[in-house]
Amino acid sequence: MAALLFVSLMLFFPNLVSDWVDKVFVEDREVFKPINTFRIAFAIDVDNFEPTSDMPAVRQRTVNIYESLVRLDRDFNPRTSLAIAWGLKDDRTWNIKLRPDVYFHDGSSFDAQDVEASFERAKNYSESELTDLFDAVESVNVIADNELDFITSEPDPLFVQKLSRLLIIPSENEKEKIDLPIGTAVYKYDSYADGVLKLSAFENYWGSSAVFDNVQILSITDANERVDALSFLDIDFLAFVPHSSVTYFDQLGYEVSIVPSLQVQYLLFNQKSKYFESEKNKKLIFDLIDREAMRKYLNALIKNSTQFVGNGVFGYNSDVDLNDVDFKALKTQILESDLKGQHIKLVLANGLDTFANYLVQEFKSMGIFLDFNSYDSDEYVDILKSADWDLALMAYRSNTGDALNFYSNNVLTGADENYAYYSVEDVDDLIVKSLVNMDEKSRLKDMKEIQRILVEKNIYGVPLFEYETVYAYVKALIYEPRLDGIIYIDEIKQKNEI
Repeated sequence: MAALLFVSLMLFFPNLVSDWVDKVFVEDREVFKPINTFRIAFAIDVDNFEPTSDMPAVRQRTVNIYESLVRLDRDFNPRTSLAIAWGLKDDRTWNIKLRPDVYFHDGSSFDAQDVEASFERAKNYSESELTDLFDAVESVNVIADNELDFITSEPDPLFVQKLSRLLIIPSENEKEKIDLPIGTAVYKYDSYADGVLKLSAFENYWGSSAVFDNVQILSITDANERVDALSFLDIDFLAFVPHSSVTYFDQLGYEVSIVPSLQVQYLLFNQKSKYFESEKNKKLIFDLIDREAMRKYLNALIKNSTQFVGNGVFGYNSDVDLNDVDFKALKTQILESDLKGQHIKLVLANGLDTFANYLVQEFKSMGIFLDFNSYDSDEYVDILKSADWDLALMAYRSNTGDALNFYSNNVLTGADENYAYYSVEDVDDLIVKSLVNMDEKSRLKDMKEIQRILVEKNIYGVPLFEYETVYAYVKALIYEPRLDGIIYIDEIKQKNEI
């Protein structure tokens, strides 16, 4: 409703709108006045605050109650948190030094036993979604209250990044369902009801004092209601702004920040499909997508992708780029190939039919018929495993800022999520080497080579685009978005000016 009112006024009374925006949404709001209760809205509600959950919507809440041993900065570099130092005793033994004088929200002291218990919960708790993340850890050895060793079965170059996923709980909560979240973060849990999580400043926090006295994290599932909530200042910060509302908030005088999501959408070739047994056919489909036309059709904030991980992820190869395509000559090649007039089966998750219809048009213009079916998330995985498809629309985002997880889980021969039956010996050798290579420089070289092969030599699929993530918030706030999409409320600052 707010957006409709604004557009109507803008069309018929542009000068009036400009005055109204300045006065009502800036001056009258006194946006530079300190905010005592900070209110932020997300699109997805949650029904738990389990620290071992890996669901993004849950972690958006839990990382503001619990803390990890290390925190990745906005560029995926590990920084100190509950751990103040770490290093290798040998290739398989990581020594961790813990921060002293840290307290949980219930007043109990933090020590190495809490870290050990948090790890055991991540590995063994029935509802943990982090079990596979620490497969390589053989044991944890507590040395002192502020020191412990993690011993891995083989060298693990991503171990420190993985520690950023381990949220620390009091040791007594290791095995039980957690009804009252107790962490060490600068904000502590107060209550949760009707989609509103309430937090308050923790006075005994080990670091800088909380910026806000109170925090409210709201779940507003309806997009229009989320937009209205910020429009009428029922909230101060809107996460993941609908792309259609970006201009609207910019015109109203809000701060609008845009950052790449690093979630790459791509088409995956089924290597068992009769149509994609040859690299020639895969290359024809790779070149078929007119990415500029695609961007205009989607009418969204997207970045064209040249490979399967975003720019900013370790392993991204800046030397890989897309060649200009002569689409007239390409059509001639397709019409002379065994793809001409064929019906290719595309599968995708529900909610992506608009993009699928675009692909249907693109393929048809080149003499190929694309038939698509969409499925809910659980059914989609079953379909992918069945191999009863030719192309699949997929997406990948790195939680650790490293391409190795994508390679080992999706590309390596026999990997659990290698639904495409991709198998290239040279690629496998580079992946296996990278999994244990502790030399960052040589590992980066190998990772870039893998990306080049996937795009140029033994084609894995067709990188398409990544959506950009948008945040809107009142001008009283200062915020620099993170590439991982996580919002740490302690990273939001106030201008504190009137």
